[in-house]
Amino acid sequence: MGDIQLSGSKIGGMKAAQTIKERDPDFYKRIGSVGGKNGHTGGFYAMTPERRAECGRKGGTISRKPKVSVMYVSNGILEPAPHTSFLSKLLRRK
Repeated sequence: MGDIQLSGSKIGGMKAAQTIKERDPDFYKRIGSVGGKNGHTGGFYAMTPERRAECGRKGGTISRKPKVSVMYVSNGILEPAPHTSFLSKLLRRK
């Protein structure tokens, strides 16, 4: 019976990496250096400190927390939970 196809799996990826390293030991070093050489704009380093601070403020104001979707009952009133971790804290106390 032939070998099982492992493409797309962790084992298949490890075997592919091993084969690539056997054929060209510097393959990953070469392709990794390409990314560093492609940039020419300077990124944040080229910005003024004021501009960097402004970008940081804008990014910091964007919340990554999920919207409130969990409700709980407080004194007979259905209210949104302040954050989803709120319920997990309550459950751990009991």
